[in-house]
Amino acid sequence: MFNEKRSSMLHGVLLIALFSCAAFYIGEMSFVKSLSFSPMIVGIVLGMLYANSLRNHLPETWVPGIQFCAKKILRVGIILYGFRLTFQDVLAIGLPAVLIDGLIVVTTVCGGIYLGKLL
Repeated sequence: MFNEKRSSMLHGVLLIALFSCAAFYIGEMSFVKSLSFSPMIVGIVLGMLYANSLRNHLPETWVPGIQFCAKKILRVGIILYGFRLTFQDVLAIGLPAVLIDGLIVVTTVCGGIYLGKLL
């Protein structure tokens, strides 16, 4: 029972690892580089394609591994990616850029809340 659960989780994790490798491979292509798309953007597009086409056609036993990657691994990845931003980077762009970024974030959140209430 335990090995069966671990095996099914491994299948989902391996599928996500395959998507990740594909994103890096596609991100290194000259055409994609000329569009200034990073592997992260390619990975997001691949994730959207998965969510809208493959999600309902995969074995149900793979779902725990996919959910593990979406909930645990993705969060850790976002945290680690955030460590790349240092205080010196923020000072280098200057106060006006930080204020504009803050305004954009607040506008996006408020707009999302307003749009959610409308729908």
